[in-house]
Order: sequence, then structure tokens, then C-alpha cells
Amino acid sequence: MRGFVRRFLPQSVRGQFAAIIFIAVIVIMSVGSVVESFIENVDLPAVEDSARRAAVFAALLRETPAEARGAILATAARAGFDFKVLPKEQIRSIPYSYLQWRSIEWLFRIDRGAVDGRWIRIGGRYAFVIDLDQHDVLAHFGMPDSWLTSGLVRASFYRFMAFVALPVLIWLFAVWAVTDPLKRISAAVGSTEIENSDQLFVERGSIEMVGLARALNRMRTRIRTMIENRTRMLRSVSHDLRTPLTRLRLRAERMDDGPVRTAILSDVQHIEVLIDETVTYLRNDVS
Repeated sequence: MRGFVRRFLPQSVRGQFAAIIFIAVIVIMSVGSVVESFIENVDLPAVEDSARRAAVFAALLRETPAEARGAILATAARAGFDFKVLPKEQIRSIPYSYLQWRSIEWLFRIDRGAVDGRWIRIGGRYAFVIDLDQHDVLAHFGMPDSWLTSGLVRASFYRFMAFVALPVLIWLFAVWAVTDPLKRISAAVGSTEIENSDQLFVERGSIEMVGLARALNRMRTRIRTMIENRTRMLRSVSHDLRTPLTRLRLRAERMDDGPVRTAILSDVQHIEVLIDETVTYLRNDVS
């Protein structure tokens, strides 16, 4: 399965990221179509229907004489619609909060269209208010009792996909494509000796990760070659220095006793000590 995915997935991190975004958009659109079909088939209350219903009923009342409005309101009440004709003075005394209305509109995804009205709170209940004439307004107490409205379901789905599902998908991709390979390389650096002749970093993953592993492997090879060359050089230097010193010691020992012979042997011994200390230090540094 992993080989099948790698075959069709772009090899670079940029290409993989673009593919993830494209796949996420396709998934959101596909699942969104299913959610839209669910909303259409399931009888969920729509808040904007209350505004449209109030607009139609207000147009009917405007064409009706004032003395006949009571009969129409009674008929609507028997049908289950809660309409009330209230004086404008009563509505004007109720404080209107634009922020409150915008919050309701955002939460329930209300699309009023061309309906000229507003949502206010009357007696502890939300109502959609439309002007009838200069003296009266029509109040429709049509806010659904359930918070599960069609607008809320639709908006919640897309917001969830945009702010939760998509970031989680990108995070999982980042872990899979970037974090895990870096952890693997870090673990290899910490657990493997540089003198080991085996390959240190596995060249697997995206193009960028493979390039990084190859660069580290080349750097490791160059460092190992430099260490080997220095080791061979130290061995050669040690041999080349000890040979003339040995000849110089033998010649000095054949000399007659005197201050010159003693000074030469002392200098030779001092140089040998310096060579031994230097070679020991360099060997310890290599190991």
C-alpha cells in the first residue's frame, strides 16, 4: 500500500504539500455535497424561513384593513404561526444591539435577502420585526427552539473542515514527510560511529530528504577520508622522525664523554618525548 501511494504521490515536499491541499479540497467538496443532501432531505429548521414568512405575512396585512387583521392573526395562530401586531412605540423602547443581531446572523447563517426587518428580543423571546405602517409593526416569533438549524449544520461543517480537519491533515503530513525523516537522521547521527563503513543515513523519503541524506553521507565520507589520510600521515611522520633521531643517538653514543655528547643525547631524548606526546595526542583525538 505504501509503495502504491509513493508511486502516485509527488516526490518533493512542495509537490506533496500541493497534492495534500488538492486532495483535502476534493474531500471537503465531496463530503460537503453529502452534508448538503442530508440537510435537504432532513427537516431541519431554517431561520431565514422565518424572515421570509414574516415578509409574506406582512405584505398580506398591509393590504388588509386594520379591523380585519385580528381574524387573519387568529387563523395564523391556529396554523401554528406566532404573529403579533405591536405598536411602533413599544418596539422603539426596546434597545437594538447591532452586535447581537450580527451574532445571531453569523451563528445561524441567516440570509434575509431583500427582506427589510430585524431580529430583536421581545419579552425574553427573539422575534423578527417588519414595519406594517406608520403606527404598527409585525413581530414573528419564529426563532427555532432547536439550535440544530440547517444554517448551523452547514456552517459548522465547513468551519470544522477549515479550522480542524484541514490543519490536522497538514500536521499529519508534516509529521510523515518532515519530522519523522529528521528524527531518523538525528537518531542515526547519535547512534553510529563515523568510522563505520556502512551507510550512515538511509536515503529514503521525499526529494529534499533524500538530498539531505546524500549530502550527509558525502560529508561523512569526506570526513572519514580526511581522518584516514591524517592517520597515515602521522604514522609516516612518526617513522620518518624516529629514524634520523635513532641514527643521531647512535652517533652521539659513539662520541667520547663530554659536555657536547651529553647535550646532544639530552636534545635527542627531549625531541623523542615531544614526538611521543604529539603522536599520542593526535591518536587520541582520532579515536
